[in-house]
Amino acid sequence: HLAALGCKVWATDFSKEAVEITNGRNSGVAGFEGAHTVAEMRSRGQRFSRIISIEVVEHLDARHIASFFEAIRDMLASDGLVIITTPNDERLDKSQIYCPCCDHVFHRYQHVRSFSATSLDELVRAHGLEPIKTFATDFSRRSWWHPKQIVRDLIAISSGASRRQPHLACIARRA
Repeated sequence: HLAALGCKVWATDFSKEAVEITNGRNSGVAGFEGAHTVAEMRSRGQRFSRIISIEVVEHLDARHIASFFEAIRDMLASDGLVIITTPNDERLDKSQIYCPCCDHVFHRYQHVRSFSATSLDELVRAHGLEPIKTFATDFSRRSWWHPKQIVRDLIAISSGASRRQPHLACIARRA
């Protein structure tokens, strides 16, 4: 989507397989500069003005969090910004499923962490970044005038329910 807006876009992942899939899906897209492993990107010393991590951090356990943020810091330009999104105050227990084959209970989407705006800010700070703004939002929300959005809003208003804000976004810079 960013390439379609005229931006030059690179992608990275720790997984070589994910990089290959991303390159295959985006081959020939104007503005897509390619996907590379984190190790490849870091070895080049290339820095980026913007890094966007969409719905990743909730999948990372304690063994991987430090290397995730270390990679971001290594690739972020001195005046750059990072945007990190994650589910907002997700109740991990609500998405647990049982596998009868392996006799384990696990999160449907393999989430291992849940964040509030405060805990996301704390995590970002603990890993050498300074949060500029952290806010709850709804990425699935349509324009206010879209018929489906009008119906959703009317139902929420008439039932006294607050509008859903299932996602968090944190905009940060180097500390």
